[in-house]
Amino acid sequence: MSRSPDELVIPADALRLLLVEDDEDCRLSLSMLLQAVGHQVTAVATCADARARLQTERYALVLLDVRLRDGSGLDLIPAVRALHPAAKVVIVSGSSEDAAPTSADAVILKGSDPEKMLATLEGMLQTRIAGSGFSP
Repeated sequence: MSRSPDELVIPADALRLLLVEDDEDCRLSLSMLLQAVGHQVTAVATCADARARLQTERYALVLLDVRLRDGSGLDLIPAVRALHPAAKVVIVSGSSEDAAPTSADAVILKGSDPEKMLATLEGMLQTRIAGSGFSP
């Protein structure tokens, strides 16, 4: 039985997520999906914009596309780890080859079933909150 995004169990307090995706359609779709389940989403299209946001905002989860106009989302992982050590990092890619072993916490392929994607992210966020004492 399929559940709609609003039926998934999400923490009562919205968590801040950073989405770094240069494809506008994908960025909008993922943003809307994540907002529909109650998260605050900051969506940017470039590494430069992501670096600026990482310096000024606090995030629980960072979703990174691999191939961006001005670089690779993989190159942002060290900055995420340094500035937001408790944040989960998820690679969102169109190809499993793009996300070969990385220091990311998970890899989600573009075009994946939205319910499975949300369930994966939800599990990561619940684990992060329970294990880190994080307060959104």
